[in-house]
Amino acid sequence: SGCGVKEQPPAQIETVQMGTFSLAIDYTPYIVAKNKGWFDKALAPYHARANFTRFDSLPTINEALAAKRLDVILYAEPPVLIGRAAGIDLRITNLSCTLPVDVLVPTNSPIRSFAGLKGRTIGVLFGSSSQYGVLVNARSAGLSDNDLTLIDMPPPEGKAAFETGRIDAWAVWPPWVEQEIIAGKGRTLTGGDASIQSIMAMRGDFKDKHPEMARAISEVLEQAKTWVIAHPDRSEERRVGK
Repeated sequence: SGCGVKEQPPAQIETVQMGTFSLAIDYTPYIVAKNKGWFDKALAPYHARANFTRFDSLPTINEALAAKRLDVILYAEPPVLIGRAAGIDLRITNLSCTLPVDVLVPTNSPIRSFAGLKGRTIGVLFGSSSQYGVLVNARSAGLSDNDLTLIDMPPPEGKAAFETGRIDAWAVWPPWVEQEIIAGKGRTLTGGDASIQSIMAMRGDFKDKHPEMARAISEVLEQAKTWVIAHPDRSEERRVGK
């Protein structure tokens, strides 16, 4: 008569730390999934939920990964290589999209091709896919690294320098490129064939300890990519969070 049913304590909710670097249109599938709540829905069976952060510099991402304060990150391939070279166990788990590398010049600039960048000053974030793309396209145009003057600039600083004429060209990713074109302040160079791979990467420790959650997160990105293709007219609203 003294027996009873002992209630089980509720399962502890684990937080999966997810993030992106800067603002980029190639994160659209991720942002769609975030705004529609798909990540949390996929993580719910594992008593987990997602927390989202936007980072404005590459070093802070590596710091967060090294300190295990970040589990999943969307950015480009070169930063992954830099992180791995620094001893961070990073695994590329999915591809968000592929984009061409864009280099902006002022609308009235005499520069018409990548070969015309010889001896010019180019603003670009060091360690980014844009820097990689500039070097690849320049070499394809017959230029060496010594023919270019690259200045390390995060996007907001690069925008200010470009619009005030302190640099001859600016290598950056969408939507920064489109903002300058729409404003009538810049145009892109043609002829380059380097591409940016926007990828999803995970800390190796997180992926090994939580393979089911890692798989679920990657599957959500695939689901969102399919949705974006099927709903191009609604993807922009989801991207900006309307």
